[in-house]
Amino acid sequence: MERNLLSVYLINRQIFLNASRIFASAIEILVSTNFDIVSLIPLLILASLFFYRSKKELSTSLS
Repeated sequence: MERNLLSVYLINRQIFLNASRIFASAIEILVSTNFDIVSLIPLLILASLFFYRSKKELSTSLS
């Protein structure tokens, strides 16, 4: 496999895994009835925004 294709594959795989983790955390917060978890919502939003920004920078640097 060519090196360029391998790096793109690995980056896309990492993006998918991170998005899955964020989505699973969001589902856990929605399903949970404990109000202590509600305090984690701002952290989850910040993590999502940071991940989106880093993904955007990564895709522009590869182009």
